Amino acid sequence: KAQEEKKPLVVLVGAEWCPACKTMKSDTIDPMKKAGELEEVVYTQLDKAAHPALADQVMPGKTLPQIVVFSESESGWKRYSLTGIQTPRRVKELIRRASESLPLRR
Repeated sequence: KAQEEKKPLVVLVGAEWCPACKTMKSDTIDPMKKAGELEEVVYTQLDKAAHPALADQVMPGKTLPQIVVFSESESGWKRYSLTGIQTPRRVKELIRRASESLPLRR
């Protein structure tokens, strides 16, 4: 979907057992969704406990939670990430950086 729509793919990698992951979702992601700040991206969540092999491919390192943003540029897919609980401002900045590498929409 991200490739079709030429939008960054934003993945919150966490786990049900992780208190920091729940805080990241409730205090950062949910308010961003409500404010419409994730409309220009394709957003999904990935539970590391349920899908460990996929999570290992998506995220650098082992620390949870992680926000991982993938964007397709002229030279291929690029990965940007933040580890630990983040503020909406930091997540928006990460998305902005990733969006700069996208080809212009025509």
